Amino acid sequence: MATQDEWSSFKLVDKHVTSIPPEATFDATSEEIKEDILRLIIQYLQNEGYTSASATILDEANVKLMEKHQEREMVRKISKGIKEGDWDLVAKMIHKNSNLRKIKFHSQQGLGFLYAVCKEEYLELIDRQEYQKAFTYLTTHLKPMEKISGKQEFKDLCYLLTCKSINEVESFRNWEGVAKSREKLAEQLKATFELDAVPTEHVNIPNNRLVNLLHQSVAYQMEFSRYHPKTVPKVSTLLRDFECQVLPNSVKTTFVGHSQNVKCVTFVGREGTYIASGSSDNLIKLWSTEPRASPSVNTVSWDLQGHSSRIWYLCANNSGDQLYSASGDGTVKVWNIKHAINNFFCDDDDNINPTYNTSSNSDCISTLTGHAGDVYTVNIHPNESHLVTGGYDQTVRLFDIQTGALAKTFTGHSASVCDAQFNRHANLIVSGSKDGTVRFWDILSGLCVHTLRQTLGEVTSK
Repeated sequence: MATQDEWSSFKLVDKHVTSIPPEATFDATSEEIKEDILRLIIQYLQNEGYTSASATILDEANVKLMEKHQEREMVRKISKGIKEGDWDLVAKMIHKNSNLRKIKFHSQQGLGFLYAVCKEEYLELIDRQEYQKAFTYLTTHLKPMEKISGKQEFKDLCYLLTCKSINEVESFRNWEGVAKSREKLAEQLKATFELDAVPTEHVNIPNNRLVNLLHQSVAYQMEFSRYHPKTVPKVSTLLRDFECQVLPNSVKTTFVGHSQNVKCVTFVGREGTYIASGSSDNLIKLWSTEPRASPSVNTVSWDLQGHSSRIWYLCANNSGDQLYSASGDGTVKVWNIKHAINNFFCDDDDNINPTYNTSSNSDCISTLTGHAGDVYTVNIHPNESHLVTGGYDQTVRLFDIQTGALAKTFTGHSASVCDAQFNRHANLIVSGSKDGTVRFWDILSGLCVHTLRQTLGEVTSK
């Protein structure tokens, strides 16, 4: 975190949003990319003196590389056999190599290819008018694969035994002859097992390539940070994304609209472009933190109505499309705020009606009940599957977001529960109460595993 003397070195910049999703930049499941990553790791280990570790990884990588070469050679031989019409060789090769790492002929795609091979051999027998052999082949090879072919196509295959030409049957009207169909089958083989790519040449890895890529990644995160330091800060860990921590020292915008005191405010989603506020007027208001005109006083909001008492607490999921509210009416509501964000807070600020408010609770997805009295807190599980709540009835409750069902109730506090949070590993719930204690609850067993009592008074927040 920056020191107090450095605050003046930071400036707030306009929201800088990338249109390129990071996961779209390359296919992490690609064999070539996986090989590149391994080479980067090996280079780093060697540079740092981890000779044994790098040698072990290199040996394992070479074994896998040898397997891939064997598989490519096998596909090449099968493809050659198909093009030459050597069906005995094709059948032998398939049977011999049915359990290779990539060539899984028992998979759904593999069975589809096997059926295509059998169908091609059968069609060629029909084309040569060898009907007796074709009948035998139909009963021994194609009949067991009837589920793959489908009833209609299998009927057409049987009907071919009475035809002089393959093209007489509707299903095979577009059959282009032996040579063309063999070429297509060979292409299907390559596409089915994804082994048609040409192995990439081994290029020399630039020095410290992995470290340089990490430098670029952190620089990217700094560039897209909301605050840009004039002097580049030093990052102390690579285990978390970079965040420029700056203490606010001036008022940017005042949001005006509630008719009674505001009880809670939260940012909506990780981007921080919207905030939600809850008040004693029973309303939840959504505000844009980045209005085009950047007024010092913002009165434009989207209202969420539905609670019959004050709003004590708000939280949102990471994507910012759902909001969760805890209220004095004893309920927790789940709100879908996609409509407000996509339509009300549009790109053209001139189209926003400053006096517009929603007059229904149509944005409410579900209402969670179970507490007897005010609900003071609600927070979301790190994997966004559950909500934890606490309230006046001295209980902590765990709800399933998808079903709205109460999953578990944790009892032990002797006064109102003011705050409840999940720990970082999401295996514990930490709750603070007006009884002056902080309790740690195991989520699976529901038991209190530890209690802190050395507080000076009521525990109202984490």
